[in-house]
Amino acid sequence: MAHRGPLSRRVKKRAESRPPRPDGFWERLLGWIVESKLRFILAVGVFFALVTFVPEVLLGLADGARTAATRPAPEVESPEPLFVIGALIRFFLALLVFGVFLGVIVVTEEEPEYARSGLWIRMACGTMAGAVIAVLGPASWEGVAVCASIGCVLGYFGKRWAYHL
Repeated sequence: MAHRGPLSRRVKKRAESRPPRPDGFWERLLGWIVESKLRFILAVGVFFALVTFVPEVLLGLADGARTAATRPAPEVESPEPLFVIGALIRFFLALLVFGVFLGVIVVTEEEPEYARSGLWIRMACGTMAGAVIAVLGPASWEGVAVCASIGCVLGYFGKRWAYHL
């Protein structure tokens, strides 16, 4: 027999007021990512880095194997495997930094609470992203300054170019 007291009415009312829970794992994961701005920015960065990095590495490895089969063996030694892995890690980190910068641009454009400060946030993040990417490059100090300036300009015009990617 069902209990028909005030407790059962409260439980029913609470259950009716909750939004329906997504069924699948991916739907729940996407909902969890979009709940927080920071998680969304990091997710955009990781997604951009993976989508750009994986085909680049796979195509680069395939291209290297294809050209190695058609040309004679080089007389120069190939680079150390750790050097190649380090270069790939730096490339992935640079893509991750740029992807996080894209996420910052999207969040500062979409959220009304950043209407006044969004431009300064984008410019600061662009400056930092440009400098970090140049350091990962590696570049000279002049190169770091130029990349930071370019990042600042990209942050300033971020809402005009980011949506075209």
